[in-house]
Amino acid sequence: MKKKYDRKSPKVFNTSEPEAAYSQFLSNYDIVLSARTGYFFRDLIALSQNIQKKLEDLARIMGVSLRTLQRYAMDKRLSVAQSERLLEVSRLYGHGYQVFDSPGDFHEWMDMANVALGGVSPFSLLDTHAGISMVDDLIGRIEHGVYS
Repeated sequence: MKKKYDRKSPKVFNTSEPEAAYSQFLSNYDIVLSARTGYFFRDLIALSQNIQKKLEDLARIMGVSLRTLQRYAMDKRLSVAQSERLLEVSRLYGHGYQVFDSPGDFHEWMDMANVALGGVSPFSLLDTHAGISMVDDLIGRIEHGVYS
């Protein structure tokens, strides 16, 4: 039986704590519904604080200018694309927290140049879906003990 999309009451997951976002999802369908419903600017601020990144760093990832984000009210709903990116970044950090055991170690790793990623930092790749996938794959390799 197919699930029906209901804009009024789809599941929206807490992205302020990446561990929760990483472990909560059972299907890609839930991700689609959550992104379509949209997150709020306050969720982006909470994620920014949790992953210890400045709003200007997240503006680049979200594909908008810092000035645009600064004009958002806390209850402004993000676009589907922005909500999806927020969710992807939150899930990636949740995965990293589980693998590295320490958020501090993972934050440090995200900001260091990495040979396996062509000599750039993992965080610098989070502005594209392909970059997020590359970083998540690398975290998976580390998780399974593959030399990376």
